[in-house]
Amino acid sequence: MAVQKYDVRRPDGAFEERFWSPLNAPVIGPDGRMLYIMHRVEDVTDITRGDRTTAAADEAMRLDVMLRAQELQEANRQLREATEQFQAVYDQGLFAARLRLDGTVLDINRSALEVCGFRREDVLERPFWECGWWNRSPEVMAWVRRAVEQAIAGEPFRGESMYFWGDGSEHIVDFACMPVRDASGRVVVVVPTGMDVTERVRAEQSQRELEEERRRAEALAEIDRGKTRFFSNISHEFRTPLTLMLGSLEEMKRQAAGAMIPDAYLDQVDLVHRNGLRLLKLVNTLLDFSRIEAERVQAVYEPTELAEATAHLASEFRSTIEKAGLALVVDCPPLAEAAFVDREMWEKIVLNLLSNAFKFTFEGKIEVSLQRVGSGFELIVADTGTGIPPAELPRLFERFHRVEGAKGRTYEGSGIGLALVQELARLHGGEVTVESELGKGSRFRVTIPAGSTHLPQRQIGGVRTQASTGLSAKPFIEEALRWLPDAPPVPEDVIEVALPVDAAPAPDAERPLVLLADDNADMREYLTRVLSEQYRVEAVPDGEAALKAIAQKIPDLLLSDVMMPRVDGMELLLRLRADQRTRSLPVILLSARAGEQTKVDALGAGADDYIVKPFTARELVARVDAHLKIARVRGEVLRSLRRSEERYRAFVTATSDIVYRMSPDWSVMHKLEGKQSIRDTDSPSSTWLDTYIHPDERPELLAVIEEAIRTKTPFEYEHQVRQVDGTLAWVHSRAVPVFDEHGEIVEWFGSARDVSERRRHDDTQRLLVSELSHRVKNMLAVVQAIAQQTLRRAKDPAEFATSFGGRIQSLSSMHGLLSQSGWQHADLQEILRDQLAAHEASRILTSGPSVQLEPQVALHLALMLHELGTNSVKYGALSRSEGSVIVNWSVNDNKLGLEWRERGGPPVKSPLKRGFGTTLIEQTAKSEGGSSHMIAEADGLRWEIVMPLTAGKFADAEERRPVAPNFSGPRSVRQSAPAEPLSGKRFLIVEDEPLIALDIVSGLESVGVQVEGPFGSVREALRAVEEGSFDAALLDANLRGETVDEIAAALTRRKTPFTFVTGYGRQALPESFAQATVLTKPFTQEQLLATASRLIDGKLSSLQLHRDRDHH
Repeated sequence: MAVQKYDVRRPDGAFEERFWSPLNAPVIGPDGRMLYIMHRVEDVTDITRGDRTTAAADEAMRLDVMLRAQELQEANRQLREATEQFQAVYDQGLFAARLRLDGTVLDINRSALEVCGFRREDVLERPFWECGWWNRSPEVMAWVRRAVEQAIAGEPFRGESMYFWGDGSEHIVDFACMPVRDASGRVVVVVPTGMDVTERVRAEQSQRELEEERRRAEALAEIDRGKTRFFSNISHEFRTPLTLMLGSLEEMKRQAAGAMIPDAYLDQVDLVHRNGLRLLKLVNTLLDFSRIEAERVQAVYEPTELAEATAHLASEFRSTIEKAGLALVVDCPPLAEAAFVDREMWEKIVLNLLSNAFKFTFEGKIEVSLQRVGSGFELIVADTGTGIPPAELPRLFERFHRVEGAKGRTYEGSGIGLALVQELARLHGGEVTVESELGKGSRFRVTIPAGSTHLPQRQIGGVRTQASTGLSAKPFIEEALRWLPDAPPVPEDVIEVALPVDAAPAPDAERPLVLLADDNADMREYLTRVLSEQYRVEAVPDGEAALKAIAQKIPDLLLSDVMMPRVDGMELLLRLRADQRTRSLPVILLSARAGEQTKVDALGAGADDYIVKPFTARELVARVDAHLKIARVRGEVLRSLRRSEERYRAFVTATSDIVYRMSPDWSVMHKLEGKQSIRDTDSPSSTWLDTYIHPDERPELLAVIEEAIRTKTPFEYEHQVRQVDGTLAWVHSRAVPVFDEHGEIVEWFGSARDVSERRRHDDTQRLLVSELSHRVKNMLAVVQAIAQQTLRRAKDPAEFATSFGGRIQSLSSMHGLLSQSGWQHADLQEILRDQLAAHEASRILTSGPSVQLEPQVALHLALMLHELGTNSVKYGALSRSEGSVIVNWSVNDNKLGLEWRERGGPPVKSPLKRGFGTTLIEQTAKSEGGSSHMIAEADGLRWEIVMPLTAGKFADAEERRPVAPNFSGPRSVRQSAPAEPLSGKRFLIVEDEPLIALDIVSGLESVGVQVEGPFGSVREALRAVEEGSFDAALLDANLRGETVDEIAAALTRRKTPFTFVTGYGRQALPESFAQATVLTKPFTQEQLLATASRLIDGKLSSLQLHRDRDHH
């Protein structure tokens, strides 16, 4: 410690000698650079002068200062690290800045500059709202400035705004501006932050627009259907009074013939009649359209001499056309075949085209031709008239379209004649086209297919069930005659006549309610009188009274004056439109102000109509009626939409599938209904992967999702999900993308179905297939070993065939026995009964408890018993008629001890001969962990075999009494000889396995049998049965999955004896032949010939079992 001496002036002015010790400590900034040095001077006079007490205190203080300096350095280090971390986060954020209290930029993060394309020097020290993100729009600049000023004042701000990138592109930012305060609560800096939400906002807007477009389309479709129903109903309603009116007029004309009636009166009657026909023609056309649009047309297609019918219709126009100075050329030669048409529809096609040609042709000619062309018929109506402008041709067949400025004989017309022709041609499977040149004429071509195969078969012939809309040619001709220059003028004294309506007035309760608001008492009385004939009317004097009346009961329509005291019509309208209950209430405003702007303002405020006074009663009633009908249709549409939404919600609720909605990039799950199997998601969640998907599943699942997003194709994948109880379940999930008008994905809608049970079934099936493969391979290895060992010891092929066949038969028989228990176990008694079935029951005695052997042990023991039995027949007790075999067994300490003892056989020679059978028995017992011993005794051979057992697979010996094998007849024909010569007999062989078929054919032909076949299909076999005659047949029970019921039935009808050949057992037989005879695969040559011999001599009937290892 350095000490310096200074003379210090005391308060009294005198100098005093003091000792001082200086101490310097650097202060380090966040960037690691030294900011300044802290210099401290300590008075050490007392220490220097020897005042130890004071010096000790000062030393403690000095040490404390040093510790505090170290703590300050550590705090500086931590501050530096925190500053660096903050700076990293600060730079990585999308948008963040720090502003001074005057709004200028103190600092800005790197992301805000790099993403948007600006430089730091462009924004530092500038007012924040004047920077490049905002300065392209004065409105945006003002908005940002208000946000900054609000934050400077200490109040946080948040909102969405437009902002701009350096390239001029517009984006949307979720903007926040927060004040930062010091310890005293004073705002020291303002921090604006922002997140680009352009894609989200646009996606939400697109979704809203799509939903709105869907609702609008559904509403328009429903309105269109309502319009169709309206046209249909009104057309029907017109036809009744028109028919009555026209009938009465025709009767009046008939009765007026020869009577002294003024010509003017008759002219008026003709005028009314003529225009009545014209109106009926128009009504019928509208009715046709309404039927076509509603798909209720019931055409009747009949074979028709189309050339004759077309020529007749054209000739009806000849007089009118020639009166106009035109020529009519008809070229309709007879056709070789009749055409299938609806005659009324064809009449309308021809007459409308002729009428159209006449209307626009002033000189020249009209040609009508009908020819057979290609695969159909072609009608052409050509004229030399005014022609059609090329721009009008694409719209010529649109309904109600008329060519503007077209020169014709009249400017009248509805514009629906050609549209009707097109619809009627389509109903015949045909089409109509037009070729035209302005000033030279037009050519209309109608083509329909020949024959009737293209038509609805139920509509060919039959009786017409709908009211006819055909009128013949008369209305067309009379209308055309009125177009001629010399047509008689219309009388001037014709008055307007309304057609009577016979409809009875509706009950008062069913009539619509109209609320009338008008402050003029006379106007209220007049309007009430006009409207009361069709509607219920409630009249009130002003808008306030109208609001009270509506609060009590909402009317079907409001008819209101605009100028009223207290609450006028416009204010009344605004209040109604602001109320959810009355937002769709039809409102018609009445006003004496005829200005266009007034009407625009009223309609803009939500009025459905605006009627200027004065108006006629008919106009008012018509408008009220129209808006009531529109409101009714609108209500039906809204109800239909509500029902549709309710049905959708009901479907989602009723289905057992999990339903979910995802954001375009699958980062957010909007909603999920888990149907109580997995947890619901009711609000947007970005943690859905953690909630539902096991970590091991996520990489592959996300890869499939990314591929679906990239290709914009449906997502489909099977994966596991976490259920409510925490366990995992397998689901098959499928989601489809929803696109906006630009083809971009705005949402995914998907469902997931629980497939856990199916997956478990698939796993079980794979396990079973694997187990089956293992067993088959194991068995093939066993067969291979048996074949090799038998071949080594066989003296000749015959001995090999006999030995090998017997051993294979033993394995096959044991397989059938195990199949009955599902390969679980086999009873020792049953194994003995099965393996020794070839020997006489009286010569074999058995005794022992019930023992259940496992499949592998059972197979091995079966082979041992087969070898013991075979050796006994060849060399032992069973080779002599007086010989016998005793088989005893017992169970001790979970070991089976089996004794095979022979008596009455030939003397046993010693040493004992050891063959393959002996070796097989010894090796098999040893492989199971047991032992076997062959002992030669004076009265015969004895075997002692010990094999380990699984605990619990046997019964107590004291509970069972010794039982002899129950052999109910011969179980094999290994030692049987053919009972009847087979030479010369004809056998039918039906077998689809080539090697087995070859074995059967070779075996039968070796004894002189004439073989037909083999046949491997049901069709071939049936043909052989029907065409040939056979003494017997061998029939495979299954031909590549095809059942053989028909073959068996055919053989039975022809009384041909047959037996089924199968490796499946009796369960594979046709149901109606369940008790038929069976030859079980595999079989020996001896068994085959014995079965064939028994079929010939009749010892096998359809209910006799030859060899059934399945023990049914």
